[in-house]
Amino acid sequence: MNRKLQLAAATAATALLTLTAGCGGDSATIDTGNGKVKVEKDGDGVKVESKDGTLESGTKLPSDFPKEIPLVEGEVVSATSVKTDGKQGFVVGLSTKASAEDVANEAVTEFEKAGFETQTKTVSGNSAFLGFKSDKWEVAVSVGSEGETTVSYIVSAVE
Repeated sequence: MNRKLQLAAATAATALLTLTAGCGGDSATIDTGNGKVKVEKDGDGVKVESKDGTLESGTKLPSDFPKEIPLVEGEVVSATSVKTDGKQGFVVGLSTKASAEDVANEAVTEFEKAGFETQTKTVSGNSAFLGFKSDKWEVAVSVGSEGETTVSYIVSAVE
């Protein structure tokens, strides 16, 4: 994420606090000193648009999340979509009751079925780190388990 979009995201957090406090309705436009940023509240999520790109964040999978990227079975607890300089990226967090090892095995199976190459697979106790690549996407998956298992996906377009 470039520096300007990071600034927009920080501004969005401030604007979201304003919006959720009921002071500004469902949208606001903020002058950051480096351009205008439009922030819109959408249900329990937020969308930030600037001349540098778009950031959407919430608790549902973004509508533009690539269908070819398999997610392990679980509940989406956070999802962010970022588009800047024409490149798309996503960060998704899931919660599941499966063990870290079971999640890692399921992810490898599903990604390979989807045509991805497994580049990294490290499983140790209650955690795992996985890396996958296709012609279009690179995906890093981290898994941590203490009680419930959390699964984080970082998805980037291949350059």
